[in-house]
Amino acid sequence: MRKDYRGVSLPKELIDAVERYIKENPSSGYQSKADFVTEAVRLRLEQLGALPPTLSLIHLNIAGKYVLLWDNKIGQSIRVYFTEDKVKCEYCDSNRCYHVYYAVNLEKVKKEFERRKQLGLPIPDLSYL
Repeated sequence: MRKDYRGVSLPKELIDAVERYIKENPSSGYQSKADFVTEAVRLRLEQLGALPPTLSLIHLNIAGKYVLLWDNKIGQSIRVYFTEDKVKCEYCDSNRCYHVYYAVNLEKVKKEFERRKQLGLPIPDLSYL
């Protein structure tokens, strides 16, 4: 299914700020200016009541060493991988993005980390979140 797109011109200062933010914050999950601007407009329309709130992340499955999420903002599934010493989002190539934060706060994931901890097994350090 093809989406229809239309363009909008923005002041150079705003675009420069968006580009700078994306470059300086690679773990934010924004892959492009279009991703950032689309989300900003959607969030503002939700605030104004012009669009219904979007449930951004949906937990689909836990499979072995990863959590599978659906991200409505980008319209695709995301895997957040867990190893003995780290957590990493495949989409953002980061351990600090909102996908990671969501995944590690799922009740099933918290219970698994607690179980591993009680067994003396290693768990990822999540103190940075």
